[in-house]
Amino acid sequence: MVQNIARFTKAGRCGALKSQAAPTVIATAIILAWIGMPVAVAQTAEATPRPLSQAALDQLTAPRSALPSLGSVDSGDWIPGAPTKNYLLPALEIIGFDLMLNRLNHTFIKNTTDYDNSVNSWRRNLKSSWVIDTDPFTTNQFLHPYQGAMYHGFARSAGMNYWESLG
Repeated sequence: MVQNIARFTKAGRCGALKSQAAPTVIATAIILAWIGMPVAVAQTAEATPRPLSQAALDQLTAPRSALPSLGSVDSGDWIPGAPTKNYLLPALEIIGFDLMLNRLNHTFIKNTTDYDNSVNSWRRNLKSSWVIDTDPFTTNQFLHPYQGAMYHGFARSAGMNYWESLG
């Protein structure tokens, strides 16, 4: 299979794979094919029906018991409940997440000055007018919504309902 993929790309029949991403695409295809082979073999082996033993039939037809109790307030056992709402925790998590994201981008993305922050840059940004960013499609369509989902998750984990978590 690997030889067929190599011949296919060398012959130029796959124009989309001639880019720098070709090794990644090929490796992904090989891994997915390798993972799928044991699943197909296992499915054919499990497809053959086997008769159930009497013990298995008895277990399937046995009456079901009620769910176990989680405890009571009087017994001192822990009873799960709704988390208490905390408005400060998600605010601190969002600030910490943005700060960490900015510092990681500043450390690992060296070909831009977008992540160089100072008090002067904050002051300049607060006093200047809005601008249209030049972010690529993948950033605007995938990374920004993912970051918004993170904010929503921070608020939900602090006990806020769906609508409170939106803003």
